[in-house]
Order: sequence, then structure tokens, then C-alpha cells
Amino acid sequence: MNWLKGASIAVVSAGLALGISQMVRQPVEGQVPDVRISRTADGKPDLNGIWQAMGTAHWDLQDHHARSGPVLELGATAAVPAGLSMVEGNEIPYQPWAAARKKENYENW
Repeated sequence: MNWLKGASIAVVSAGLALGISQMVRQPVEGQVPDVRISRTADGKPDLNGIWQAMGTAHWDLQDHHARSGPVLELGATAAVPAGLSMVEGNEIPYQPWAAARKKENYENW
């Protein structure tokens, strides 16, 4: 009889725990505010803005060699790592003035 009493207490306790957990549980939907994605006039997502590159594209979208930083004592802190092109064919059709600006920026980094 003693085991029956213990089993009954265990079943009732488990039932109460399950019941209470179901009562205090809140539904997931409705807790997150609606996200309104801005869209362009043709209905596509508006991707205008500032985008940060988190890889070697930060220095150049095309293939580039590694370069040392401006101050030797800083070591690799300001150095440019080598990187592969992020552009198919490794060619960007720069206008002449833009190609000159890119070259100037590259030389004065």
C-alpha cells in the first residue's frame, strides 16, 4: 500500500507541474513587434544605406596582394591582407576618373 501512496503523489505532482507550466506559458506570437521593411516604389526591399564589409572586400573588391602598414612598429595592425575578388571575372567597369581615384587611394593608403 505504501508504494501506491508514493506513486499517487508522484502522478499528482507531475500533473500539477504540467498544468501550472501550461497556464503560465505565453504564446510566442504577438510578443515580437511587427517589422516594417521599407520598400522601393516597385515593391522590392530598400537596400540603400551604408553597408560594411567584414572581410578582405573592405580593402578592395578585386584580387589584391598583402601590403604592410604605414608604420612598421604597428606590425599587422594597419596592414592590408591579401584577398580574392568578390567580383565575377575580377573586372569592374570603372569610368576613367573613378579608375584614377581608385589608383590614387591605393597609393596613398
